[in-house]
This record gives sequence, structure tokens and C-alpha cells, in this order.
Amino acid sequence: PNSLISLVKACEPPPEERREIKELRGRNEELEAKLLERDTAHDRSVRALRAQYDHLRFKYERRLETPLAQGLGAVASVREEDACRRVAPDREAVLIDRVQRLERLVEQTKSYY
Repeated sequence: PNSLISLVKACEPPPEERREIKELRGRNEELEAKLLERDTAHDRSVRALRAQYDHLRFKYERRLETPLAQGLGAVASVREEDACRRVAPDREAVLIDRVQRLERLVEQTKSYY
């Protein structure tokens, strides 16, 4: 080659390869979008299941408390304390998990920037 432009042109990939690269990049973006959509749907379903679980747990705990509150007095307060102890670790575990997820997110953000 006797000019810089012809040297650059000679180093370029053939048009077939450029077209294939363009198609593969488009396919990659499409698959990433599908994956993100799927992850979002799974997160949504997990949150819905968690809410349903909490609702049912609360409902059954209320059922346990109702007969106790009607006539057993001191036994009811002991059962209530036990129920609070049973609920607290679960809530605490949820909060600990959330803190850990947020810490990981902060670390990912730090590593990105």
C-alpha cells in the first residue's frame, strides 16, 4: 500500500465478518434484555411468595392468639412472648439478608467506578 488510507482499508475485516459481528452483537443485546426481563419476573414472584408467606404466617399466629386471649390470661401472655420470639429471628434474618445484599450492591458500584 502506498497510502495510509489504503493500509487501514487492508487491515479491516471483510464485510461478511463485519455483518456477522453486527448480528452477534444484536443477538447478545437481545439475550441480555431477555435475561434482565426474566430476572425481574423471578424477583417479582419471589417477593409475591414472601408476601403471601408473611400474610399466612400472620393469619395463623392470629388464630393461635385468639383462643388464648378469650380466657387463659397469663398463659396467653407467655404464648404471646413465645410468638414474638419465633417471629423476631425470621424478621431479623430478613433484615440481615437485605443489609448484606445492599452491601454487595455498594461494593459492585464501587468496583464499577
